[in-house]
Amino acid sequence: MLSKSLLTFSLITLSYIGSVAVLSTLTTGCDLIKQDKSLSTKKAEKIVNKWKASRSGTIEIAGVRENPDNTAVATLQVSNLIVKTNMLGTISEQNFSGPGEATFSRYTDGSWALTGLVFGNNLFDSFFVKDLNIKDD
Repeated sequence: MLSKSLLTFSLITLSYIGSVAVLSTLTTGCDLIKQDKSLSTKKAEKIVNKWKASRSGTIEIAGVRENPDNTAVATLQVSNLIVKTNMLGTISEQNFSGPGEATFSRYTDGSWALTGLVFGNNLFDSFFVKDLNIKDD
């Protein structure tokens, strides 16, 4: 008799715990808790590589700094990247190696988008890629 009562009590307990878990998942929006809204180096690299997909060379992310205004800046190190430039209507390709920065914006759903890239050290020999909207998956 004791073992039948213990078995019944165990089943009731398991059923209760399972229903509490399901209810808490439904009411707290479990997917929002699991979603990491910060911009990791790995995620930034994935988004930058979407832009770089049709270009030769490598882009490595040295680090990411998030800002309070829902933006982020990633420090880049670039090797042998072929960049098309448009100087006064003349389009040319240049091979670039050196430092760079990628800028990102965070949307209200927590996703990130690459909004711009800068390659180079100073204004006179830098390359700017603006008005991007390349999102993460």
